[in-house]
Amino acid sequence: MLVAAHLAGCGTASRALYTAGSNPDSAFAVDIVPMLELRCEGCHFPGGPQYASLPFDDPRVVLRLGDQMLSQLEGEDRTLVADFIRLAAGGEDK
Repeated sequence: MLVAAHLAGCGTASRALYTAGSNPDSAFAVDIVPMLELRCEGCHFPGGPQYASLPFDDPRVVLRLGDQMLSQLEGEDRTLVADFIRLAAGGEDK
């Protein structure tokens, strides 16, 4: 099962980066989950067919997917997730 196939339906949108500051847990809850809910709710959130294997409300899944997820995102959505991955890995926020 290819992750890219599951993420292909994800779109893009503008969002302010890191309204939650530099805490990875807060950043995920405030910035990442809402963006992914808009793009991927039909499959990767509770009730969706891919939720059991790729629940996008779990930060560990987003971190594990890393570059695979980033390859399916564009613009500020991609930057938002890339910043979250870097922040969660102990890197600096923008």
